[in-house]
Amino acid sequence: MERRQEELRLEACLFEVSDLYGNTVSLSLERWQYIQKHPEMCGQEEAVRKALQEPTVISMSSDSDQRFIFDRHHPSAQRSNIVRVVVEYDSCEIQKGSSTGDVITAYGPLKSNTGSIGSMIYFSGLTRRSQ
Repeated sequence: MERRQEELRLEACLFEVSDLYGNTVSLSLERWQYIQKHPEMCGQEEAVRKALQEPTVISMSSDSDQRFIFDRHHPSAQRSNIVRVVVEYDSCEIQKGSSTGDVITAYGPLKSNTGSIGSMIYFSGLTRRSQ
């Protein structure tokens, strides 16, 4: 029974990936359909995956201590070229690498300055070229 539940969960999942800290993060097909309401995100599954695996910045959300915001800036592009992914974890201690999370939403450049962002917990050190 438990194995079948896991199979059904994976069938409803667009992808599962390890984030920067090694936590398992899932993007469900249902959430992906919601995310694609942002026209700039259509066909951007790989950008969402990259933002989780290789973020430029990770910040806490000011809405929830278990919600984190992953930004991926593209150093060779203008500041507006950002992918932002919001993940809800089962723990607020994501740096330990033993949590699981679900992508809540993701959006791109048109809405890069929106959302309730709290303290930064990670910065890759990558910066964009001066424009």
